[in-house]
Amino acid sequence: MNLITQEDFEEIRQMRKEFTNCYEPLVLGSPHTKWSKEIVAPDYKEMFILDYYRGKIEIKYTYNKRYRKSTVILRFDSFGRHTNPGPNFEKFDGPHVHIFKEGYDDKFAYPIEVLNITPTENDQEVLEKICTYFNITARPSIQLSML
Repeated sequence: MNLITQEDFEEIRQMRKEFTNCYEPLVLGSPHTKWSKEIVAPDYKEMFILDYYRGKIEIKYTYNKRYRKSTVILRFDSFGRHTNPGPNFEKFDGPHVHIFKEGYDDKFAYPIEVLNITPTENDQEVLEKICTYFNITARPSIQLSML
């Protein structure tokens, strides 16, 4: 059972959002980097979580704050294999993006080009495009790790 509809997702995606802490840079790239950051839509009092771990960038919508329930509404996978649920069972081998789809949650993947991402872009460029797609207007600087 979906707790949000496709219409809800589009509304959520278009809300103006910002990181709760814009002063601490987002550090990307080293093999063992893993962090979570809170994002809010202040005009709507909605909360999101951005998770980063090498190879994946994930945005979760947190609803029913009392019970801390979340659903993944966008996930970028820089590698790996994925096969979409029927009817056509489209396959991805390499970078792909999961975008919420009613009835499938985050189980349905798309080519990275739907977010204007190319296979040659680094994590910083990918995260910037995800933030733009998701209308995150206030964000910290993004730094690539030198390790």
